[in-house]
Amino acid sequence: MMDMGLTMIADHTPAAWAAAIPSDLKLVLLALCQISQGRDEFHIEVADAARLTGMSGRHIRPCIARLEALGQLTRIHKAPKTIFRLHPR
Repeated sequence: MMDMGLTMIADHTPAAWAAAIPSDLKLVLLALCQISQGRDEFHIEVADAARLTGMSGRHIRPCIARLEALGQLTRIHKAPKTIFRLHPR
């Protein structure tokens, strides 16, 4: 197994596992937990989420939008980047 240097440390990970959402959304949510590294606010590159999930960037973007619509994620616009906050439940 290839070591990608990943360590699940985010506080939101257990809640993400327990979330009653479709599997593709759960996988993206878990990747976002990893990317956040326990921070309240974080920036993501779609390519990073795609690498972690094995999904294409074209699939990640609508998943992020659906997670936001479900209240699992909040988008905060802070120029020049978009910042996200997790709310898995």
